[in-house]
Amino acid sequence: MSITKEDIMRIGMTSEPIEKQLELFDYWDEEHPHDPRLDTPTDMVKEYHKTAGLPYDVDYSKGDTSDLFRLRGKLISEEYEEAMGELYEGSEFGSEDVNPVNLLKELADLVYVVYATAVTFGWDLDEAVRRVHENNMGRMYQQDGSIKRREDGKVLKNKNYPKVNLEDLV
Repeated sequence: MSITKEDIMRIGMTSEPIEKQLELFDYWDEEHPHDPRLDTPTDMVKEYHKTAGLPYDVDYSKGDTSDLFRLRGKLISEEYEEAMGELYEGSEFGSEDVNPVNLLKELADLVYVVYATAVTFGWDLDEAVRRVHENNMGRMYQQDGSIKRREDGKVLKNKNYPKVNLEDLV
């Protein structure tokens, strides 16, 4: 089953001017109705890997994949350093000299290579993030129902709350 232009028109009516609403269909191809804005990060990274001929869904338990792990670690480290470089661009951490556009781009690159690592090994990072989020939401509440914070504002996790289980995803 695929979503049609009519389906979107029916549910997409808003108070926006019709010209703005119709911009939604600039990408539309009746033969291949696909809205890339609905893709998950995993979908986008898989598309990149397929197009570039890069490995994905590799069964890391079969054979030596240490080179792939090393490469993925190097790419994550490089993108992390670039993001941190943007954060420290000013004379002090988080100063007004930080360029938010550059920082956002580096953060997106970091997330992209992290997702690419999961795609390389066939792991469902979308589901893992959902589970971690759900677990974080539960773990923020202490036994008495309160939310406790450190002095710097970080929310303290309830140590008695069960940890997230991701074993079935690897």
